[in-house]
Amino acid sequence: MAAVDGKVVRGSRTGTAAVIQLLAAMEHHGVVVAQQQIASKSNEIPSFQPLLDTLELIGTLLITDAVHTQHDHATYLNGRGTHYLAIVRKSLPGLS
Repeated sequence: MAAVDGKVVRGSRTGTAAVIQLLAAMEHHGVVVAQQQIASKSNEIPSFQPLLDTLELIGTLLITDAVHTQHDHATYLNGRGTHYLAIVRKSLPGLS
């Protein structure tokens, strides 16, 4: 089992540099197994697949927050043989 989540590095913003954002995959006991920096002026969504490309996911249960409840992400995870638990918001009424 693993979880994927993004975080902002506290104190990373300066007068000339934007805040640093990271996307990480972490095992249930707290070990980060993959991490990558999110491109400046971007978000977690384009970093999802490149992060997970580095991991063996067959048979793994992957937990994500609502930002990763994307059709492309579900297709990608199915193709990798991954089980996943995703949060569905009211903005996706066809899934509820």
